[in-house]
Amino acid sequence: MENHKPNYKKIITPSILVLSFMLMHRSIQLNSFDMGLSWTNSKILPYGLTLIAIIILAIQTGLVFQKLEKWKNHLLKTVILLALSGLSFALNPIYEGDFSHEQQSISKTPSELSLNKGLTMLALPNCRFCKERIPTLNLLQNRNSNLQLQIILLNSSEEATQFYQNRLLPDIKVLTAQNTDDLAEIAMGKFPYFLFVDHNEQVFGWANSGFGTIALDWIENKH
Repeated sequence: MENHKPNYKKIITPSILVLSFMLMHRSIQLNSFDMGLSWTNSKILPYGLTLIAIIILAIQTGLVFQKLEKWKNHLLKTVILLALSGLSFALNPIYEGDFSHEQQSISKTPSELSLNKGLTMLALPNCRFCKERIPTLNLLQNRNSNLQLQIILLNSSEEATQFYQNRLLPDIKVLTAQNTDDLAEIAMGKFPYFLFVDHNEQVFGWANSGFGTIALDWIENKH
């Protein structure tokens, strides 16, 4: 009687794909930026590719072990889907605000706030979340060479100014706040805070938690 052993080769390729997409998550996202995809689509793409690979792996595993009882086969595929999806998000978590666009209209004019057209980030010298936004600003400038970007430091020091200048692209200005009270009031004590001045001199604002990929796409379309 012929002995049909499971053909494990069928799950090798999807297993490699799942592992590769998990480990190369950041690289896939950055390459998507280079190809001109939007911020939101670039953020979604590595998750989508990983999920598709996990589904293929689960289906192939079900075929390899098709001699199992039907309920056991379904259970095996479900465990693979849930376990690997959970691992994927554990390695590359989605944080609150990653896709957000919680915009506020600011009543003050750009001249009252000493703002130029374009995007301004209000920051504090020792603010960890402000520093974490430096790569985003550099990438935004790289993608939009004609977008004016600047950082305004409240309660700044020469050391803090130098820190940002050493890590930002040369085209991004680092300034010291001249009207600290007004800017701090707008930010409501939450930093970083983002301000955008459009071509109609309208000022829009975002707290850090509301400045996600959809907000970045909006800015790229508006500037």
